[in-house]
Amino acid sequence: MKSNLAPIVLFAYNRPELLQETISALKNCLLVDRSPILIFCDGPKPDMSKEELENLERVRFLAKSIDFGLNIELICRDKNLGLHDALINGINEVFNIYEKAIFLEDDIIVSKNFLSFMNQTLEFYANEERVFSVTGYAPRLNIPTDYTYDTFFFPRASSWGWGTWKRAWTHFDPNIDDFNEFIQDKQRVKEFQKGGQDQLYTLKNQMKGHVSSWAVKWSYVHYKHNAFCLYPVSSLIDNIGFSSLATHTKSEPNYKPYFVDSSFFEKKVFSFDHHISANKYICEQFEYILKPSLGVKILNALIHFKGIKPGGKGR
Repeated sequence: MKSNLAPIVLFAYNRPELLQETISALKNCLLVDRSPILIFCDGPKPDMSKEELENLERVRFLAKSIDFGLNIELICRDKNLGLHDALINGINEVFNIYEKAIFLEDDIIVSKNFLSFMNQTLEFYANEERVFSVTGYAPRLNIPTDYTYDTFFFPRASSWGWGTWKRAWTHFDPNIDDFNEFIQDKQRVKEFQKGGQDQLYTLKNQMKGHVSSWAVKWSYVHYKHNAFCLYPVSSLIDNIGFSSLATHTKSEPNYKPYFVDSSFFEKKVFSFDHHISANKYICEQFEYILKPSLGVKILNALIHFKGIKPGGKGR
């Protein structure tokens, strides 16, 4: 049986407790029983401890035990790719088969109507060239009382409970071949920072090899093509992965998902704007939330000028 719903693609590695919560929430989603599910489990590192290997095996056991969905495909890697390559390779494989997809990592808790929202947005904006992705994530924002839509546009991609189309992912450039030209153009840099000042720091460190972020590359693609990510006015996901075991989010940032109105979880039909443009008031709030703290600015300056690599665990 073939479904017209977007497949759900889940990425996991070695955090069984978090994966269990992710699976439990997903199982309660509307439409999950009619959705194809693909699970990608990254492989072991050569120097993993016994405990880490046990966690990896527990993750694979949990993935094999998923008993909901239209059909389920499990892909277990023999070797460790790391978060960056695991995500990119997996997404590429998905779009060899499908035209659209919804992506989750093993620390994302979704609301009951998350899949309803994602599938409606993926259908509504399927042919809109300036919309490159959609997400179930939103930070805490003050939405104007006269704002009539359930979504807003922002020039930054989100990697927390998101979806896209093959037509948009085709533009993904893992090497960012035009980076040197971009970084020397002050106007282009200024435009890119409309998606958050933190993005420029991350992109620079990515190109220097100090971090490994596929997500900032995806945001750069949005900027380069003058495209948007579509966000809900209230978050339909929560991120439970802020810990020392995380690859990037080791402590709770200002932009942590925020559930504004529980009644939003009960919506079954969402309202969208045909006019593709950013709401200035909402976007200014989002930009402010994303401003790096003084401590982060100092660390990034040290990284930039002295080549210091960020510490901490991670994939």
